[in-house]
Amino acid sequence: MSLIVPLIIAAIALSTIPIRAARKRVWARAAEALGLGFTEGGFFSSPRIEGQVGGTQVVVRTIRRGGKHKRTYTVIRVGARVPHDLVLRSEGLGSAINKLIAGRDLQIGDPMFDQRVLIRGEELETLALLDSPTRHKVKELLASGGWVADRVIRWEKLGHLRNEREITGQVQELLAVSGALAGDGRSVEERIARNALHDPEPGVRLRNLEALLAQRRGLPVTLGLARRCLEDPDPAIALTAALFLGDEALERIEALMAAPSLPPMLRIRALERLGQRGEPALLELLAQGSTPVKRAAARALGASGGLGAVEHLLPYTEGLLTDAALKTAAREAVAAIQARCGGGERGAISLSEADASGALSLAQPADRGTASPGAAEDG
Repeated sequence: MSLIVPLIIAAIALSTIPIRAARKRVWARAAEALGLGFTEGGFFSSPRIEGQVGGTQVVVRTIRRGGKHKRTYTVIRVGARVPHDLVLRSEGLGSAINKLIAGRDLQIGDPMFDQRVLIRGEELETLALLDSPTRHKVKELLASGGWVADRVIRWEKLGHLRNEREITGQVQELLAVSGALAGDGRSVEERIARNALHDPEPGVRLRNLEALLAQRRGLPVTLGLARRCLEDPDPAIALTAALFLGDEALERIEALMAAPSLPPMLRIRALERLGQRGEPALLELLAQGSTPVKRAAARALGASGGLGAVEHLLPYTEGLLTDAALKTAAREAVAAIQARCGGGERGAISLSEADASGALSLAQPADRGTASPGAAEDG
């Protein structure tokens, strides 16, 4: 009875010898086809393909992982010439937990890509890398079981790859992703500008433009990009470029105001830039917009509005049901307008200094006194 178990183990081991031998032959042919080295392994170690293809490190091996019932996985690792902090993984439960710890991932403006891919990395470098062809390759990589982290592209599959073509094909796919992520030798700023001009996704073009305008304002490439983006078919992109250019593009700003698809916050920025010409539209947004839009409109009026805007702002400076941030924005706007336009003149309406709740006072010339409904009068 004591000999039965060893005999069973020996029989199983003997039965796997032809399978292991066939697998080694497949892996050896795959290694030769790829121009890589091959290590046979032994009874307790698996075969291994390793070496460099065009200067890129490649490793193919198997691992066993799991609890009581371990399973075999084929693992391929390919080096990637990318920033050290770049991470590209499929969205899932693990990425959701990661976001709770590390914060929201980077968004690049491609809705389908942003929804499916967890992106970490320095903003400009990552935006520069993820042009349309590269995003397509990354989506295919992640869908097949791969990811990018620690300057390595890693791919896993449950079980063995038994076919030479399957091994070589998968290695070549990962090398293609590595090559795409390596870029084309141009600077980060040049690649950002290319994406802002030519990406098929408007959101990606806008995201790249905004990033370059914010972080590389003084470069000639940035100024040139803004001028070229003035004619982008997406009005939000054209207006963003026009606002950056300022006085040079005032006519373009005014022309773009007719576009119905402009985001409200961007429209408010443009109206503020137009000064008195933008005031009527700002007052309309103050009256009809959502609370965040009202707040933004109030701040814009504070920067560019005239005395006539004060009476429209005053209702938002008080009231128990008025949003607290809107109250603050409206009060600050009234104060800014009065400071800029001379709110102390005859008949000007202002917030009473005596009552922080927003009581009003009617300013009069000094020789006539000041009637203030918000302040107590001596009997």
